[in-house]
Amino acid sequence: MIAALPHQADAAWFACLGLPLAAADLREAAAYALVRVASGAATMALHAATLARLAGQGPDHLFVRKYALFESGRWPLRVVAGAFHLF
Repeated sequence: MIAALPHQADAAWFACLGLPLAAADLREAAAYALVRVASGAATMALHAATLARLAGQGPDHLFVRKYALFESGRWPLRVVAGAFHLF
């Protein structure tokens, strides 16, 4: 599992540790990590939306609306002043 990924410029850091990685390897690892993070966030949003629905909340509840954004292909990153910031 990938905990954190360095920037492209940090490939030299890997080489110093004896972990030579090509730029293609870093791109693949970054894409893999992004998919894992996004799918984890979607899973957590689904869980929260399900709890809200089980608690009798309607479609206007924040958790239900957040999951609706995932369903429409967006990735809500945070809420600031009552507005979602999307990816």
